[in-house]
Amino acid sequence: MIVIKNVSKEFRLHHQGGSKINVIKNCNLEIKKGECVALTGSSGSGKSTLIRMIYGNYLYNSGQISIDGEILSFKTPRKTIELRRSKIGYVSQFLRVIPRVKTIDTVLEPLLLNKIGYKKGIIKVKKMLKELNISQNLWELSPSTFSGGEQQRVNIARGFIFDYPVLLLDEPTASLDNKNRDVVLSLIKKTKKKNTAILGIFHDQEIRKEICDREIDVSLMK
Repeated sequence: MIVIKNVSKEFRLHHQGGSKINVIKNCNLEIKKGECVALTGSSGSGKSTLIRMIYGNYLYNSGQISIDGEILSFKTPRKTIELRRSKIGYVSQFLRVIPRVKTIDTVLEPLLLNKIGYKKGIIKVKKMLKELNISQNLWELSPSTFSGGEQQRVNIARGFIFDYPVLLLDEPTASLDNKNRDVVLSLIKKTKKKNTAILGIFHDQEIRKEICDREIDVSLMK
C-alpha cells in the first residue's frame, strides 16, 4: 500500500536567482493493495516527480509518504535502498545498466537481493524473458547494446521479476509494439491479482481504461 499525506515538492533554480517552482502541493493519495492507479496531467505537471519521490530518488519538502507501513522520510539513504530492494518495483522510462553485465544477470539481481536461490531464480528469469519475447541469443549479452524496445523489455522484466508490495511504472509500454504491449498489460493484470499496489503513468487512454481502477490528475495538485 502507498499512502501520501500533504506532500509538497518544489525545485529551486539556482542559476536563475534562486527562484522556486512548485511542482506538487499538498498531495494526498492512497493506493490500496490490488489496485492500479494512473497518474494523468499535461507534460511537466509532476507525474514522474511524484513517482520518483515515492521511489526515494527525490526528497519532498513537506508531508509524509509511507510504503507498506514504512515512512520514507524517517529513512537514512542506506535504509531507503533496503526498502526499495524488498518493497518497491520500479520500471522507469530508461534502463540504466552496468556495461558488460549480461541481460540474464540484470534481471536476476532483484531475486538474489531478496534471498531467492540462484537455481530457483534463474528458472523464473528465463520464463520471464521468454514471456517478453527477448530472444535467447541476447540473454548472455549486455542490454546496453540493445534497441530501445529490447532495453525496455529487459527493464520491465527486472521490475516484474519479484513480487513487490508496490510497483511503480513510468510509461512502461511507450517504446513497445502491439504484441509486446499486450504482454505487459497481461503482466500488470497478473500482478494486480497478487495484491500489489500499482501506480503508473500511461499516456494511452485505452490502456488506462483496460488496466487502471482510477485516474489521478496531478496538474490539480498545485
